[in-house]
Amino acid sequence: MGLKHKGYHKAILPNAIRLIGEEVPGFNSCTVGIFVFTGSRDEKPNESGIAHFTEHMLFKGTEKRTSLDISKAIDNVGGILNAYTNKEYTCYYAKVVSDKMDFALEILSDMFLNSIYPKVELEKEKEVIIQEIHMVNDSPDELVHDLLLEALYGKKGLGSFILGSEETVRELDSNDIRRFVDEFYLNERIVIACAGNFEWEKFRNKAEELFSIRESKIINFPRRESDVIPAKINVEKEHLNQVHVAIGFPAISIYDDDKYPLKLLNYILGVGMSSILFQELREISAYVYSTYSSIHLYQDTGFLYIYFATTPDKKGLCMDKIENILQFLKDGNINDEDVKNAKEQIKGYTLLSLDSSDAKFSYNARSELYFNRYIPIEAELEKIYLLRKSDVIDVANKYLDLSKAGIACVEPINE
Repeated sequence: MGLKHKGYHKAILPNAIRLIGEEVPGFNSCTVGIFVFTGSRDEKPNESGIAHFTEHMLFKGTEKRTSLDISKAIDNVGGILNAYTNKEYTCYYAKVVSDKMDFALEILSDMFLNSIYPKVELEKEKEVIIQEIHMVNDSPDELVHDLLLEALYGKKGLGSFILGSEETVRELDSNDIRRFVDEFYLNERIVIACAGNFEWEKFRNKAEELFSIRESKIINFPRRESDVIPAKINVEKEHLNQVHVAIGFPAISIYDDDKYPLKLLNYILGVGMSSILFQELREISAYVYSTYSSIHLYQDTGFLYIYFATTPDKKGLCMDKIENILQFLKDGNINDEDVKNAKEQIKGYTLLSLDSSDAKFSYNARSELYFNRYIPIEAELEKIYLLRKSDVIDVANKYLDLSKAGIACVEPINE
């Protein structure tokens, strides 16, 4: 079970589904939900978007509830019911006042185990998702992030769009969804989690009653491997005033210890208003309104990226500035105070971000999915605090190479 922690619990059902919970008595709420360790990277290219489409369809009716019944049930207790799909996992969750935990768990189990994917709802939901695809295509700051994954990993796996395309979504039917759930929603890849003000024993008993009936299947889950093939992708759009640019530097997986100095480097580079990117591109040069850096880590790979948006005449100037910033970092021009401040910033942001039942629920479930154990946030922060300036400079030299970067750009049509 890994490191012990007051209030944290774990149990494994006979059918291999894992239950985890963290009791936090001071909260008014608890968040309960289901994580499935499958996402868009596991899809076949001709079924791009099916993981996300499946997530939508679980809200569209069961053997005993219509779609409206599900919505009313959660609204009537003042709760929140939602879901999301990303590259490697899918999450279904409900946040409710503490005395409604078992009620929320029952609704989630009904959706998860008894969805019937009604044809009328399925056809309507296709149109909804196609509108979502158009919305992203009309939002250059979102689109450029999707294109960056394609620029780094090609058109399949991690590089495929989570929403899929209009063509692939239109082709999907209820049999495709049933087969996808059958092949990918495997019990050993399912974690049912709860965090907040609840009683573990009550949660465990209810979850066991509801989910132990789910059949366990032995299926070989496809191996997750990505070819990193950095490319440059430019998309021109009408009615834009700005160029949106994302630069991705191939880095390491979630299991590599370089993630700690890389996180420190990321904060110094582009997190917050005192970061080098924000100061150089916005405060000093006034070239941009928005710029930042961030990190995405997966099971086999990962990347650090820089984003900025500016008018076409300033794009080259921004790229020059960024090249200088990268060299500045690689040359070791940061000082001990920069590193110390970044450590405090990470500590503050991290602890503040976990000040809710849904955040604790998500953090704990992801630890269980990726590491099969509880990882106290204090242990993660301690690893950051042990780092030195030289560690940050080392990862800057290891990974911040513009010649090996993938670059995505969404810009106005060049007239």
